[in-house]
Amino acid sequence: MSYNQLNYDKSNNALNSQRNCVNFDNTKKFNVNYKAMARDDKCFIDIQTRQSIGPGNYSVTNLYDCDCLMPQTVQNATDNVLMFFKNGNDVGSCVIDDSTKLRVGLTRRYPKCPQQLYERPYMTTPYMGRGYLQPNLESELIYSEDTKVKKSCNTLSGVTIPQQFTPLVDHLSYNVQNPLHIVQETVDPSWIHGGANTQLIVRDYDYSARCGKAYMNRSTNPEFWTKNPKGSLLA
Repeated sequence: MSYNQLNYDKSNNALNSQRNCVNFDNTKKFNVNYKAMARDDKCFIDIQTRQSIGPGNYSVTNLYDCDCLMPQTVQNATDNVLMFFKNGNDVGSCVIDDSTKLRVGLTRRYPKCPQQLYERPYMTTPYMGRGYLQPNLESELIYSEDTKVKKSCNTLSGVTIPQQFTPLVDHLSYNVQNPLHIVQETVDPSWIHGGANTQLIVRDYDYSARCGKAYMNRSTNPEFWTKNPKGSLLA
């Protein structure tokens, strides 16, 4: 038996189940600016740190012998050929007195420094040394006024050179910039830059084929012979 009864859902569970929406998970913190590069990976950082430990330890390792006399190092070096050893700068602090005695010897009240007076290699050559020193004058010559200007254009040169370049001879000086040797239009006013017109060549060929040398005839070309009585084309 059917009946018409309204099924009213107060919690709206059926309606919410049909909605096309997103249910955000608020259990975790929303983080956008986080490191996602390969070099930011924890495993990569650990490996890079371990690989950097070796060079770091090498750079800070003290390779000097703890014993001032370093007997083991001396023995190993003397047992082998061409092996030199050194424990830091100069000698150790425990043998500094012995080093002074070996180099200087006994300290005397009036020590006489050994001087070796070498004679001149050539007896006839005068002394070529510096002689008397003048430090004030030499300092001005060595460390003179600083400038970045060339000496030829600088006021510090102290002299003016009238002819910095060798002058040319008259013939070369006149012809080196003569436009007759440089500009083609100066030599021949009828010269066309880039060559003669191709259509002009065709017209000249057509005229020569049809008329030939008719311009040389006095009866057909009286104007030419009036201007050029001798018949010269260059007149």
